[in-house]
Amino acid sequence: MDDKLEWYVAMAMREALGKDEQFDYQLLVNGVAGENELFRLLMEQNYQDVWWRRNFWLSRQVECDLLLVTHAKLYVLNAKYYNGQFVYRDHVAYFNGKPLQNDPLSSFQLSMGRLKKLLAEAGIEVPVEGRVVFMNPNFGCSFDESVSVECVPRHGVLRMFQDIRDVAVQVGRRNGLNPERIGQQLLALESDSKYNLPVVKDTHLQKMIRGLLCPACGANEARSRDAAVQHRTAAVVRSKLTIERQKVTCATCGYQALKRGAVLLAIEEYCKLFHHKPSFTTMDICWFMGNEIRRKYVSALLTTHYSQHESGRNTSFENPYYRDPQKYERFH
Repeated sequence: MDDKLEWYVAMAMREALGKDEQFDYQLLVNGVAGENELFRLLMEQNYQDVWWRRNFWLSRQVECDLLLVTHAKLYVLNAKYYNGQFVYRDHVAYFNGKPLQNDPLSSFQLSMGRLKKLLAEAGIEVPVEGRVVFMNPNFGCSFDESVSVECVPRHGVLRMFQDIRDVAVQVGRRNGLNPERIGQQLLALESDSKYNLPVVKDTHLQKMIRGLLCPACGANEARSRDAAVQHRTAAVVRSKLTIERQKVTCATCGYQALKRGAVLLAIEEYCKLFHHKPSFTTMDICWFMGNEIRRKYVSALLTTHYSQHESGRNTSFENPYYRDPQKYERFH
């Protein structure tokens, strides 16, 4: 699962998101729905000699929902899953009749310009094409002659993939590009996202559900990329686990696990949610778990599984998911 979506899913499960954040969460879920559907249709084509990557960042400059390299070209496919009518007219993008503040087509065009420049600087000689693909079959999209990038509606996706195949076949393996070799060159440019994740604030802490929560009822599904799309709102909440000596159980779904594993899972969740903190203490974890687990038990697990940041009376542990805010741009 994407780090950003994982953060939102975990916060939603603990009922900590505000109204605006729930809207952002829905947008992320819709985006994943579009990407998943686009990728599913790609896999149905059974392409030969094609190199691909999903959610691929290059040198923190270009993000690709789906990147393909064939014998003919490098393709960047950007999936959109708008729950409404998208119209592009006179260089302005409209959603349900209202102009969008951020024009997705202009942003994509700028991204493609950065990609071509980046490839030239890296000495990767390959023809590049970009396409914005609108994946929601329930809503239409229309464009006038002012559109500057190629746009594909949902009903044209299969035709797009067929065209990509036909062009690659025409070029042929002998005279065309080597997708695997170019893919390896692209991997040398791979990076993480240039954007930081959202940060847990006091407003989140005030309403956050604390405790050991069930990773099965309505939540383990949300941990997988595909099934996260099924949870269309932030209303799904994990049930609290019942602690019975060395095991935990969920009265709602019957889930059972060793207490040790459940505590380690909660510690990992804490580290990911509080990625802005370089270190944490035993008390931090006990608070996050609603003080349901003895401090001595938590401390022993932390000592075994996490590196100490500071030792002594104020022992703290290194957060393996720490993201230095100085190295990232503000999340948007």
